[in-house]
Formats: sequence, C-alpha cells, structure tokens
Amino acid sequence: MADKKPAVPTKALERIQASYASKTATFGEGGPSIKELESLRMLQAMAFTIDYHREHGKRYNFLFNGPAGIAKTVTGFQAAKANDLKPIYINAGNMDQENLGLPMIVPMDGDDEAEAIQFALMAEFLEEGPKVLIIDELGQSDPGFLSALMEIMSEGSIGGIKIPDLVAIWCFDNPSNAMNGDLAEMDLAQADRGGTMFVTAADTPWEYGLAMKFPELDLKKVFNEFYRLPLSEQGREVLNPRVLEHIINALRLGFNGNLGRPIMNDRYAPITTTTGEDIGDDIVDRFAKALGLPNPPMSTSDFDRAITLIATEGIDVIAYGTQGTGKTSRAKAQLDKLGVKVAYKSVPVISKEDINLSVTSKDSTTVKVITHQEFMSKTPTVGIFDEITRGSRRTMNALLEIIQEHTSGGQALPNYQGTLMLTNLSKAGEQDMDVEDVSLPFATRPDLNFILSVDDLHSMEWLVETYGEEIVPFTDWWRMDLDGQPEYRLWASPRFLERAFHFHKGGLDLQWALPAPGGEYVPVPLTKLYARLGGAEVISFMSIVENIDEYEARLAERDTSSGRPVPVDQELHLAAYTAVLNAELPLLKSYREICERIYKVLAEQWQIKLVKLHDEKWFFWSEVLATVYPNP
Repeated sequence: MADKKPAVPTKALERIQASYASKTATFGEGGPSIKELESLRMLQAMAFTIDYHREHGKRYNFLFNGPAGIAKTVTGFQAAKANDLKPIYINAGNMDQENLGLPMIVPMDGDDEAEAIQFALMAEFLEEGPKVLIIDELGQSDPGFLSALMEIMSEGSIGGIKIPDLVAIWCFDNPSNAMNGDLAEMDLAQADRGGTMFVTAADTPWEYGLAMKFPELDLKKVFNEFYRLPLSEQGREVLNPRVLEHIINALRLGFNGNLGRPIMNDRYAPITTTTGEDIGDDIVDRFAKALGLPNPPMSTSDFDRAITLIATEGIDVIAYGTQGTGKTSRAKAQLDKLGVKVAYKSVPVISKEDINLSVTSKDSTTVKVITHQEFMSKTPTVGIFDEITRGSRRTMNALLEIIQEHTSGGQALPNYQGTLMLTNLSKAGEQDMDVEDVSLPFATRPDLNFILSVDDLHSMEWLVETYGEEIVPFTDWWRMDLDGQPEYRLWASPRFLERAFHFHKGGLDLQWALPAPGGEYVPVPLTKLYARLGGAEVISFMSIVENIDEYEARLAERDTSSGRPVPVDQELHLAAYTAVLNAELPLLKSYREICERIYKVLAEQWQIKLVKLHDEKWFFWSEVLATVYPNP
C-alpha cells in the first residue's frame, strides 16, 4: 500500500493568518482563512520553508520572480515577523560581497608577535535567534555579490563562518523585460541553490495588506473594479497593487488620484486595455467613486502641500520638471519653514560609498554598516535627492533602499520621515537632457508623482516677491511675448530671467544670459524684451498701473448704436484682460484698488473669465467682484 502524501504543514500559515486578523473596514474582524492562504503559492512556499526547518532542521531557500509592485517583499516581512523570525534585509543592488564579511588581521593564539587572518561577518548575521535572510532586487546585484550568494544559499555560511539559526533565504527579483530594464542573470550554478517560483499578484495576500494599510476605508468595491478592468498585460503591469495603493493614498489625502500613477518617458505611464486604449483617467475616477471620495482636479498648490506631507505623513514624492524652475530651492525653503532637517544629496556627484560603508566594529569581531550622519539624525529628517535620474545605477539603488525601507545597508534610520526626489524631464522642447530612462520598479516607488510647470512652482511670483517691480518687464515678456511659444518658454527658464535681470542691471548683453548647449545660444528672440526695457509702449499690467486714468477711460467707452452697450475697442479689452490675467499675485495684491477699477470697466466676458480662475487668483478676483458689485 502506497504511503499517503504528507499533509502540508500549517503551523506557519496559522501564525501568518493571525497577523492579518486585525479589524478593517474591508474585511471586518476576520482575516484570510487558512484555505485562502494555502491557495497563495508564495505564502505556501514560505510557510513550507519555516515549518520544514522547525520540524526537520533542513533549510530550503526560494527565489520569487515576479512583476514589480505585487507585494513580494512586504509579504516576506509579514511571514517572517508573524513566525517570530528576525528578517535581515539586504538590498542586492546596494551590496558587494565585502559588505557581508571582511577579513581581519588578528594575533595568533599564544603568539602575540605572529598574525593571522580571521573572517568577520555582518553583525546582524550573528545576532541570537532564528532569522530569515531577505535579499531584494536580486537582478540589480553585481556579479561578485551573486557569486558570494552561492555559499550563503548552499552552506548558510560566509567565508566558512556559519550564520547561526538561519531558517531560510528568500530572494526577490523582477523579470527582465522592457518595463524593468536589463537585469543581472544568474548562471546555472548560481540558480541551482534553491527553489524558484514565478509569481503574480494572485500569489500574494496584497488585498489584506492594503486593507490593513487603510483600515478606515472599505476597499471591497475598489478590488471589484480592479479585477473587472479589461487591461492588457502591460496595463496590468503598470496598474499593479503598489500603484493601486498610491492612487488610493492620493485620493485619501485629497489629491487627484492620477498623482499616484508612475511617470515614465515624461508622462504618466499609460494604463492600456486589451485594445490598446489608455484608460488611466477613467480608472482613477472609478476608484474614487468606489471609495466614496472626490477626485479633485490637479492644483498649483498640490506640490507645496505634498512637501508638507513628506514631513508630517512620511510620504515619498518625485517631481519632474524643466531646468531652472526652482524645484530644489522652493522645496528647501518650505522644509526650512517647517523646521525639518534636510539631508540633501545631489545624486550625480555621490557614490554608494558616500551613503554607507561597511567597516569593522570597534572590537574587530563583526562588520557593521555605517550610514552617513545626515540620515542618522536624532531629529526628524527629510531626504532631498536632486537630479536622481542622473546618478549611477548603484547610487540610485542605495538611495532606493532608504526611500522604500527607511534602512541603509539593512540598518534602520529611526528618524527618517520621507523623501523628495527631483529630476529633469528627458526633453526640454527638442533639447535632449542627459538623464537615464527609469524602470517600472523605480517609477512605482513614490507615493505622489508630479510633472511640474512654472505655475506649479509659482516661479514668476517668487521673482516678483524677491525683486519687486524692477523685474516685472522680464516676467511680462515671458508671460505675454512668449505666449504660444512653449519651446521658447522652456529655454527662457525662470533661472534665465533672474540671470538676465542681473546682467541688465550690470549693463551686460542679455544674450549672454542665454544657455548655449552644443556651443550655440538657444534661439530665443529677445527683441520684445529689449523693447520693454527701453520704455516702448506695451500693454502690460504695470503700464496700466502707470496710466490707470487713461486706460480706465478707454476701457469704459461703449458703442450703443446697436441698442446695447458694446466695448468700442475690443482688442484693448482683450489686451487688458491678458495683462491682469498674467500679472503675478503679489503684484495684483499691491495694486488692489487699480484692479477694482479695471475690473469694473472690463467687458463682461472677461470679468467672468477672471472669476473662473483656480486657487489663490480665484479668491483674489472673487473678492474684487464682491467689492465692485456688492450684494444689495
């Protein structure tokens, strides 16, 4: 009679089940059943390795290969902690074999004059108690680390030194494809050190993880919408559970949900159906409706609010924008006002070793990862990683560990709050920028993703607030004379305007302020700027201010021959409307009385347009309307 097939051990699964049993609005008091967990192949494999080691003392390892953002790593942490196993986290893209252990020179026993080499391991490996080694981003590792991994996987040792109480090693990797980029490939000898499982979102308990992340939200309708979407394979890869989490979080925080979508190739990554249609905007609206939350339009105040939330909510933000718009300086100034310590790194000029180093402990018995002091502050700290897509792959990997795990080389960063990543778009008009293409795993890390314009950063307002009326001819030229010329506006950045302003004051040629990539000045026409600076009559807000009586009289003229009053000079009304529309808010507030006088004589169609603006200007013109036409 054949032996019965042994039952799948369930002790580890029972503990994992208990860890998901907290009360949520989605699933109520209960978590997943044992039967549900057994159907999740990834958890089944993890539970097997835990139970088998406990019952038989045998260690089995697994490599889990699957798309980014399906909760592979977080599931590993959950399974380990639920079973009282210490998870030792290693980001393979941030490690060399030297980080795992180093040779030490020690005196020979009984002979102080003779020396020998002794191998010292990373301190975490030698801590007491059962442990699981979690090796993330395996495809980002260098060949030396992969080779060192062979001994760990087979022998549970490094340099012949055993790692005590090592229960299992779980490695995580993404498939090598167009979305993820070229990843390191293991050879047969390296791959044959444990089990391998190709997983999808259907193999992880990501729904329960999200329910615990947002216990106050009922996500059942969102999950129903998620599974009903007729997405292509690429669309499903973009709209993975991690991105769904970001969309939910953006809506929960009162932002437009599209800010949770990843940015690739200078735009929000398309979420395509099986017929190739991008339904990203529609999907976000449907999720908002399923949550019973509004999906407000994007606002020019969103970025400022997001910076505050980095410090208060611990979110991570990435902002793409054209050069010279003030992304970095605005963020630094705002965080300074909040009293938050900033760890600033210009990514192209640092290496992985500038972030953390592996050194021997003071007693020369272990290897410790020592992180740059900026990240180990005793006060709340926010990281600003500038030009992040211009750094080396190894540097970006080291920073991504800080961003994702709030660890560095596996070491906890206790007061690290969140991260602001800043970078340029890959193109400024037709000008290519020297930035790297980002992979989907990188693109899906931030909670909020911004593509910023000059208006989003209030760059022109900052120039006026900083330099006063003297710089207004420059901002008027940018707003009015370059209107309809987006490429000129990209080249003539706010940084250029500030530089040109100072050159003009110093009597220098304005052309010298233009950038010259490739050895030639960008072809921005400066004729109208020279005209404004030379005192030529141009319809601008300041020219209206300086000649208010004349403009008020001309704008008040009406032709009544048709039986109803019609403005005599339609073009003048359009020009005046354009002038006040493009004026910066600090300037409008300084000349509030003049704004009221102009508003009262403007044609009705332009009055209506002014009170339909967004954000602070809407409040300003609404107040002007209420003053000019008070309720009876």
